[in-house]
Amino acid sequence: MVQLLTILIIDDSSEDREAYRRYLLQDQEYNYNILESASGEKALEIYRQFPTDCILLDFLLPDMDGLEFLAELLKLAKPTPAVVMLTGYGNEAIAVQAMKSGVHDYLVKGQTTAGRLHSTIHSAVAQVKLRQELQQSEARLRESQQFIERIAETTPGILYVYDLLEQRNLYLNGQVNRLLGYTSQQVQDLGEEFLVQTMYPDDLPLFFLHLQKVATIQDNEILEFEYRMRHANGQWCWFYSRDTVFTRNADGSPRQIVGTAYDITTRKHHEVALQKSETKFRRIVESNVIGIYFADFSGLIYEANDAFLELLNYSRVELIAGNLRWDTLTPLEYHSLDQQKVEELKISGVCTPFEKEYFRKDGQRVSVLVGIARIDDTDHRGYSACFVLDLTERKLVEAERQRLLQLEQAARAEAEAANRAKDEFVAMVSHDLRSPLNAILGWTQLLRTRNMSPENINHALETIERNAQSQAKLLEDLLNMSRILRGKLQLELRQVYLVAIVSQSIQAAYPSAQAKNIHIESVIDQSISTITGDGDRLLQVFGNLLSNAIKFTPNGGRIDVKLLRQESHIEIVVSDTGIGISPEFLPYIFERYRQDDRISKQGGLGLGLAIARYLIELHGGTIQAISLGEGQGSTFSIKLPLP
Repeated sequence: MVQLLTILIIDDSSEDREAYRRYLLQDQEYNYNILESASGEKALEIYRQFPTDCILLDFLLPDMDGLEFLAELLKLAKPTPAVVMLTGYGNEAIAVQAMKSGVHDYLVKGQTTAGRLHSTIHSAVAQVKLRQELQQSEARLRESQQFIERIAETTPGILYVYDLLEQRNLYLNGQVNRLLGYTSQQVQDLGEEFLVQTMYPDDLPLFFLHLQKVATIQDNEILEFEYRMRHANGQWCWFYSRDTVFTRNADGSPRQIVGTAYDITTRKHHEVALQKSETKFRRIVESNVIGIYFADFSGLIYEANDAFLELLNYSRVELIAGNLRWDTLTPLEYHSLDQQKVEELKISGVCTPFEKEYFRKDGQRVSVLVGIARIDDTDHRGYSACFVLDLTERKLVEAERQRLLQLEQAARAEAEAANRAKDEFVAMVSHDLRSPLNAILGWTQLLRTRNMSPENINHALETIERNAQSQAKLLEDLLNMSRILRGKLQLELRQVYLVAIVSQSIQAAYPSAQAKNIHIESVIDQSISTITGDGDRLLQVFGNLLSNAIKFTPNGGRIDVKLLRQESHIEIVVSDTGIGISPEFLPYIFERYRQDDRISKQGGLGLGLAIARYLIELHGGTIQAISLGEGQGSTFSIKLPLP
């Protein structure tokens, strides 16, 4: 197929333009689209409008010469089309100058034939085409190189070509500066000394072994290697390289290798930290400080340390056999809590520690504190480490602390009650001492008037004597209690006959009982022999019991007194049909300063029974009060050891 060329003829001679047109139409190789112009400016305008493959340019134009036209043409297009200069005879020097300015060839007017014109145009067009193809090839090559360089520079690791014979890097991308602090030129200038100076001494022999392995690999086979390099700042960095054969010698042996090296310093630090962490964790597991087991969400226990197995009394054989599951070890009431913790693990990977119980092998329960952390969040099974702390001791301590707290609260309440009782006692003492004193002073003043009848005088003296005895009794109780509190009250021990002491007490109480029409019934075992004791103090105790019985028994009531010999002791019992003792006050009946509200209205300091208990205990005995409640009487029982 004949190729079409567009040619622009620039010549101010119409005859010459016609001759050139005729010659071109004779060309058998190309068809021509012929454009014409008689001036340079007009030709430039035509060139702007129509693409042109070749220009026939007359050197001498009316408005400019050929060199000036070429200068303007170069401003319009690069690359320029093929240009053939037309010069007059003897102007070869001008033609040479024109060729230096970009003209591809020249023809001398008057010597131009059709064949010479054809060959010159063909040659010029071919030169332009060849030059364009060469430029395009160079452009593609540059683009390819730039593309490769961009790939090399954007590679995250160091890309290198290493010559095995010269033992140096022939190429390094810019990452070497970012990762090692050296420029590519610095590395190449150091040559074979670079690796010797920067590679960790212990890794350098391993590197040469690596190169020996490279010499044996096949094409596309990759060898990996890890080593340390010293950064320009002096720090050691870990690298991981992947090498393969790049070129081979004539004998087929590797000559050059291409590889990439990646900085794995952070990964190595993490590996070391992980190894240390795993070592520490293994030590924790094997130390058996607390129970640790590894399980999943389904309940299966894979592994456990001795502390956990001992806590639940299971053997490692039973663990290996798969007989341990945390769900079956857990009482039913904790299943809902366990599921909440599983959901917490799924969301956050850890759960807040919580208290629960496990069944031991014997079925007993043990209280524990459990903390759980997932080991691998990507594992759908939920493989986790469970930490189990035995709370048995702590629970016992808490129970003991609670017991002591209750005791302390009770003691505080008791102390506060004692303080209140003491305050009440002081007020009561003041009142009870003042009352008989007022009576004594009042009747004494009346006696001084000497205006009283004999009967009134006797009544006054009886009143004074009775109140003085009452006051003496109060003072004696106070003195006895003071001696008791100071540990100064002592017994005067001798052989005493309890039958006589009890009988004497009854006789002394009889007038008071008769005044209230109270019947005293006694049962006394006359066979009881003497015992070692303080007769006066025992008489004081028995007298106090009978006095209280008479005081708190309504008129017409009854009092029973018994002196009996039991198998291991002697028992004295005083029972009455009086006002009784309330259940709330009964535990405090023998405490000093404590009185029932009903009893306090009857007078007295509330010390008699406290003194009685102390005296009986000094004799090695016990005293006990029994009452079915208010209005149901009281019973006081004294037990003394047999001689």
